[in-house]
Amino acid sequence: MKRILMFPVLAAVLLSGGCFFASPQDVTYYDLSLPSDLAVTGIQVAFSEFENLSGAGARMRYRINGNQQLMDNLNKWAGAPDKMVHQYLLLSLTGSTSELKPRKTLTVHGRLEVFELNLNKQEAVMQFSYMIEGGTYQPPVKWQTVRSVVPLNETTPVEFARAFSESAEQVAKSIRNDILNHYQTTLR
Repeated sequence: MKRILMFPVLAAVLLSGGCFFASPQDVTYYDLSLPSDLAVTGIQVAFSEFENLSGAGARMRYRINGNQQLMDNLNKWAGAPDKMVHQYLLLSLTGSTSELKPRKTLTVHGRLEVFELNLNKQEAVMQFSYMIEGGTYQPPVKWQTVRSVVPLNETTPVEFARAFSESAEQVAKSIRNDILNHYQTTLR
């Protein structure tokens, strides 16, 4: 008798839950876009490992209602944001090794300070600080900060990746300008 009553109860629990029969949703990963080539001929740029002070990780995180933040388990970054920015700058500023015959080497140290999607304001905010060292070059570029606020055209992960790619491009251009302005006399 207990077996007969147990089957309907078990069946009711399984059928009412619905989650046992729902198909699992796949996680989608997003990366920054491929950068444009901003390498400076005659200078080899190296990058130290960046610090991530932003608190951002692989899961997309959204600021809503002032201080509330939501973590997205289905839309994630391809890597930690500091690693993605590192890769973006590396690809953008090192150029092709077959074309580049460096006479000067510079090292960029960086820290990602803000990497945030603010859905209330419909904007992506990235703040990145960097320093450039280069052996005996004087004076070295002391810590510079680039704060980029990119409006979001829509609230989608594809748009979020586009906005942060635009921010990374602004950082790459700032580093390139500092290299040209502070180290161009060493190229002669």
